[in-house]
Amino acid sequence: METAAAVVLSASMAAAVLYPEYYITGDCPVFGTTVFQPLNLLLPVVAVSAAFVMVGRKIVKPALLDGIVIMFMTFIVLRNIAGSGAFLSIKYLVFGLGIFYLAVFITTRSGSSLPGTVWVLAALTAATALYGLAEYGLQSNIIFQQYIQESVREPVRGLHRIGSTLAHPVAYAAFLVQAAPFCVLAWARAGSRTGQTAAAFATVVAGLALFFTYSKGSWMVAAILAGTTALLLIRHNRRLVVIIAGATLTTALLLTAVFWQEINLETETRAEESVAGRLYSWRAAAEGIRENPLLGVGLGKGTEEIGRHFDPEKRQFLYMLPVDNYYLSVFLENGIAALALLLSAITVIIIKGVACIRSRGPQMDLTVAALLSIAAILMNAFTFDALLVWPNFMLFWLAAGILYGISRKDLPPAPAKGASLRPACSHNQDQAARNGKKET
Repeated sequence: METAAAVVLSASMAAAVLYPEYYITGDCPVFGTTVFQPLNLLLPVVAVSAAFVMVGRKIVKPALLDGIVIMFMTFIVLRNIAGSGAFLSIKYLVFGLGIFYLAVFITTRSGSSLPGTVWVLAALTAATALYGLAEYGLQSNIIFQQYIQESVREPVRGLHRIGSTLAHPVAYAAFLVQAAPFCVLAWARAGSRTGQTAAAFATVVAGLALFFTYSKGSWMVAAILAGTTALLLIRHNRRLVVIIAGATLTTALLLTAVFWQEINLETETRAEESVAGRLYSWRAAAEGIRENPLLGVGLGKGTEEIGRHFDPEKRQFLYMLPVDNYYLSVFLENGIAALALLLSAITVIIIKGVACIRSRGPQMDLTVAALLSIAAILMNAFTFDALLVWPNFMLFWLAAGILYGISRKDLPPAPAKGASLRPACSHNQDQAARNGKKET
């Protein structure tokens, strides 16, 4: 069952990463119509698998995080069940709870399937990075270009930014930063020279692909996470940290020097538009939230609502009207209750991750990788609708499920209400002392 759960997890991640469903407009290539999109075909499989582990294996516990996550997903469905976003909300429920609890299941069992899942993530990262580098050389997303040109438009002036199989450079850059900690984990855990070489290759090509997305938000997130990780690890292996930091800095400087003209052109043509577009979208979102604070405008209707409040003069040069802030997007589309539940779930997940790190359990390296992955997408979510894009959404809940599973295995259970905090053996020790006997 563990292996089956890992296979379903891996298949779902592969379908989300290799097919840019979120950005394809019209009928899909290969699959014909939207009914036969890969994730739609996997939907019943994930639903049955998740139901089996949640009910049959009783993986759901009467705990705070379980309650918040289930309430959040259920609220999204109930809020949208009578509207045009009904199927989308059900899809988010199935894949959100499904990925989360399948990850909890394989983590709380023997965990023997987890390395395979990590290697699948590393392989997907390497494959998308190689395709992305080829895309940069050709200056065109040769597989999906004709199907995404309405939603991911090429700039009139400027540089082609790679989106690989995720289609959009911002979403792809966020995925790379999410997946990178797991690539490094595969590198650290590899038991052979071949495995180390493969994981190192995936990490390096992911770094190169991230550079050519020209996504400044993910660049900053990657720098913050790399710096934080270096500070945490330098006490344990100073030499290794210095070598990795030096190699990374040297590579970044060389790439910057070689592609300085491209970077300068990208900055000149897009920086002002990027900042201005987000500021206008956020103001328009605030207007929509003010009008619909309790239940929002409905899942998937954020872009339409932004357009209704957008200055018509500004729309002439800003062709896309996303909210470009996931937290604002949840508030705008589903109201204050959904945002409160989401932030509560995120807070509990982070608290449990930090507690696992402080406990220094046997899964310390996996805990750090999952927590870094979560931190990466949560920071990126301030500048685009991160968890509305399937690969980013699934990897977030996969990492969250791993963290929750580790916390349930490695952290001591909380004492029952009213129970004594004294060790269980203290009664025997007191009795031995009263009897004048030495405890054996």
